[in-house]
Amino acid sequence: MVLGYTLDVWQYRLVMQVFQSVGMKQAKSTSFAIRQPGSNMEALAWRRLGIDIIQMEPNEFAEKVLDDLARQKENMTYGR
Repeated sequence: MVLGYTLDVWQYRLVMQVFQSVGMKQAKSTSFAIRQPGSNMEALAWRRLGIDIIQMEPNEFAEKVLDDLARQKENMTYGR
């Protein structure tokens, strides 16, 4: 999962390709980019890497995840 990084800088593209070649392709998992793509070209680059884009600001995404986790924990604690 990538939070907020763009693909317009070559170092980020290189790191993603290294991760994919080392192990991400072996695992049967889905990869996500959490960000608002800055351009159609960036969205295309993410898709070509096989990464789904969740078009949301990273902080907003993190807040929603933390809220969901807290809600799940509360439900487990009180047996709801």
